[in-house]
Amino acid sequence: MITTPYSLDIAPGDAAESATADIVATVVVGSMKIFLGSGVDPAKRQSIRGSLKVIYNFMMTEAGKGTVTSGDIVAFGDYIEVDQSTITLTNVIIGLGANDVAVVVSSTFGSATNQTIEYREAFRKLNAQLLTRSAGN
Repeated sequence: MITTPYSLDIAPGDAAESATADIVATVVVGSMKIFLGSGVDPAKRQSIRGSLKVIYNFMMTEAGKGTVTSGDIVAFGDYIEVDQSTITLTNVIIGLGANDVAVVVSSTFGSATNQTIEYREAFRKLNAQLLTRSAGN
């Protein structure tokens, strides 16, 4: 069971169970983080996970296009009405609302040769851990 605000972060190659819980949306050096704002209802687990997936996919698409070229990556949006037109993609954590969910990736996350695979694996692990830890909400 979780309460919001809530976040989980993980480094590349770490076991899913080792994801670290916190309550802040900060960049953790060398890690990927998912964040749920204080207004996010943790009982809406599927909506949260779906919104995070939309945000993650948008972030990866934009990174592939070269929209995000350096620094930390922060992508967020309102978990109730997230779509590509409402997602904010930036390099700094500014403007997160109470109903926002976010994916935050440190500029030092992963190796240059396997970064896409490491992003996908870390996100999968974080999403699975969110589901596990929010059981009972």
